[in-house]
Amino acid sequence: MRALVAIALCAGVAHAQPARKTKQAPDKFTKAASEAFTAAATADTNGDLRTALGLYEKAHAISPHPSTIYNIADVQRRLSLLQQAIKSYETYLVMFPDAKDRAEVETLVDQLSKTPGTLIIYTTEASDRDSVDLAAGFVLVDGEIKKRPGPVAIQKPRNRAEISLQVPPGEHVVDLVTSLTYATRECEVDPGEQAFCELKAEPRIDGNTVVSAVNRRIHVVPDRRGKDMIYKRVELPAGKHRLLVKDRTYHCAPLPIEVAGGNRVSYAFLTTAEPEGFKRCRTLDIKQHRLQFEP
Repeated sequence: MRALVAIALCAGVAHAQPARKTKQAPDKFTKAASEAFTAAATADTNGDLRTALGLYEKAHAISPHPSTIYNIADVQRRLSLLQQAIKSYETYLVMFPDAKDRAEVETLVDQLSKTPGTLIIYTTEASDRDSVDLAAGFVLVDGEIKKRPGPVAIQKPRNRAEISLQVPPGEHVVDLVTSLTYATRECEVDPGEQAFCELKAEPRIDGNTVVSAVNRRIHVVPDRRGKDMIYKRVELPAGKHRLLVKDRTYHCAPLPIEVAGGNRVSYAFLTTAEPEGFKRCRTLDIKQHRLQFEP
């Protein structure tokens, strides 16, 4: 009987003990990511942002986490890598859709996406026959005159003539018109960053009229049998003209332009803020200038 009581008591003690609930040690990936994250935070605190960014990126590559990608975005923002920061913030919102700071992050992304960038315009080496004379020309960006003929400073460390312009982020049409030639190019600028735009052209392109546009979906011809004038320099008789305009396949109102003689070039730029989905000629904004050159 005593033996049975002893067994029963032992069984009762064993039953009274709580079940074991120990946690497993973190797996090697979580541990490695945590170590990289901690080292990144230390570098960030010490102001070594490049090292912090690399370590945060390493931690995220080992074991992705919303907090890590958020910190990556924050460091990229402080390093002025705004386009990368925008993508990282957007990734954070995808990974953490219920984030309490969603509205704040969305506002920040919107602000960053509107930050002006720097467009650096240059030409090829003088040994290239198609290099252009930046000092001798009018520089227009999206139809607006940004520089008139005049000296262009040599910039270091590239040791070349450059024209630096603050512009909104996005794609821009850059036109250079001199008394001898015409160069044009589309150049894209990311928010808060630099973009280099190289211009070159045939040494001599005659004509007293230049017509440019936001893209090649807009067409301008002098008459029904004429050739497209977009991104070209052509010769027109002095006087008033009504050029035919098409937006994709849709006919638009004619473009009135007055062509002057002498050392002047008539310039027109056509753009639109409307998307291509409209089955009609979109509303076109037209900018015109008369570019005067010295005799």
